[in-house]
Amino acid sequence: MGVGGTTSKPLPSLADEVGPGSADTSGFGAMTIASMGLQIMGGLFGYFGSLQARQTAESRARMVVDEMEADAQRYSEEARQFKARQAVAYVKSGVELTGTPLDILDETERIASENLSAMRARGRALAQDVRTEGVAAELAGRAQLIGGVVGAGQSALWYNFASGRVESASKPRPRGVR
Repeated sequence: MGVGGTTSKPLPSLADEVGPGSADTSGFGAMTIASMGLQIMGGLFGYFGSLQARQTAESRARMVVDEMEADAQRYSEEARQFKARQAVAYVKSGVELTGTPLDILDETERIASENLSAMRARGRALAQDVRTEGVAAELAGRAQLIGGVVGAGQSALWYNFASGRVESASKPRPRGVR
């Protein structure tokens, strides 16, 4: 006897509830469907989050390129002004801008040009790294989505197998049965 004079029945086991030939569409089936939905939703949320991460990475890459170009413009202007100050200093001291002084001015311009090229190359490389991170995030999101769909499919197959709707491939079939 149970509490209050009632008789208690043992709770059905999972095997009883989802045994072969069971047509359960409420309890365990509903849980399986909910699990499938959650797996797909988790995959979708991961994928949409990855799309946002990629857009953010693209935005950051554009910002890196813009900042690099602004820095290059500032450096270019500073280098031009420095070369002009060098030339003025030579002229004020009575030196003609030929031979060695001209070579020095040309060397100043060459070094500034090399530095500008290096600045731009670093900026492009950093922007590409940021873009690559965005692509990697998107690929990870796609993998989450695929994983969610595959997980939902596995749950559906497991439920159908456990409920007897699908037979095991390793279970021998009687002769004459297709």
